[in-house]
Amino acid sequence: MIAFSALAGKDKDKGFVGYVKYEIKTEGYLDAQEKAQQPTEMTISFSGPKARTEIVTPMQSQVLITNSEEKEMIILLDIMGNKVALTTGKEDFEKSKEEMPKTEVNITDETKEIAGYTCKKAEVITDGNTSVYWFTEDLKVDDPNWYTNYSEIKGVLLEYKIVTENFTQSYKAVEVKKKKRKDYLFEVPVGYKKMTAEEFQ
Repeated sequence: MIAFSALAGKDKDKGFVGYVKYEIKTEGYLDAQEKAQQPTEMTISFSGPKARTEIVTPMQSQVLITNSEEKEMIILLDIMGNKVALTTGKEDFEKSKEEMPKTEVNITDETKEIAGYTCKKAEVITDGNTSVYWFTEDLKVDDPNWYTNYSEIKGVLLEYKIVTENFTQSYKAVEVKKKKRKDYLFEVPVGYKKMTAEEFQ
């Protein structure tokens, strides 16, 4: 019984293990071909400090694997069969973060429920433009936004918008499920060529 309790406690310390599935809607000045290329779904898998974000479009699949402890990122690109794994280490990340636009993050008292979870509203101001992010602290994930310019938000995003000159892309969680994730999801698959962003360019 004691051994079982210890194991249960250890598993609990891992935090949220599972995935969040998002619906993506794109609106704006896009022609029929551009609209057909836009993503409609995104899935983020969590396991300990590791996260895997996967977006699939008709033209390509793109996967981002991150590790909040090691401060490492891997971008998996599969463009018409050309498979590349772009790797970014801690030093590269620190350098790129310095180049990010300065951002002000305001956490408000406003809340609403998304996919069954209570979310707080955050206003992110960048270059005079304000974006709204809804996040939950009920999913225990350590520093899920560490690689972004809104890393002050310490919860998992369940709804937000990306606004550009030509279109607006809305992301909203439609399913949150606790489920063990396979280790291979957070590794570079066989057949991908590893290279840095500089080498890729």
